[in-house]
Amino acid sequence: MQNEADFLEEIYTRHFSMMWHQAFSRTRNAAQADDVVQDVFQTLVRQANNPRICLQEKLSSDQKVKAYLAVAVRQGCCYLFRKEKRLIGSLDETTLVDDFPTPEALTITKFEMAEMQKATQQLPEIYRDTIVLLY
Repeated sequence: MQNEADFLEEIYTRHFSMMWHQAFSRTRNAAQADDVVQDVFQTLVRQANNPRICLQEKLSSDQKVKAYLAVAVRQGCCYLFRKEKRLIGSLDETTLVDDFPTPEALTITKFEMAEMQKATQQLPEIYRDTIVLLY
C-alpha cells in the first residue's frame, strides 16, 4: 500500500484533466475551473491528514475515485455559483444578512444529521464511502 502523498499524487495525475473539463463545462471560465479543482484537492489533502480517515481504503477502486471526484467538482461549482450570487447583492442587503444559525436551526440540523447518518449506514458500501467522504 502506498503512502497518502503518493496516493494523492496519483489521483492528481490520473484525474486532473477529467476534473478540470467537468468544472470548465459548468463554469465556462478557466480560472474558476482551476479554483474548483484546487478546492477539491485541498479537501482531499485535509482528509488525508485526518487520522480517522484512511483515504486509500475509502477510495479503494478507480470507480470510487471517479465518483467522488465528479460529485466533489459538481458541488464545488455549485458552491462557487452560490458565493458569486451572494457577492452580487448590494451592500445594504449583505449587511442585513445574518450568517449565524439560530439555536433552533442548530438543533434541527443535529437531528437531521443523526437521521442522515442512519440512512447512510443502510446504503451499499460503494455509495456510502463516497457520501461519507463528501460530507
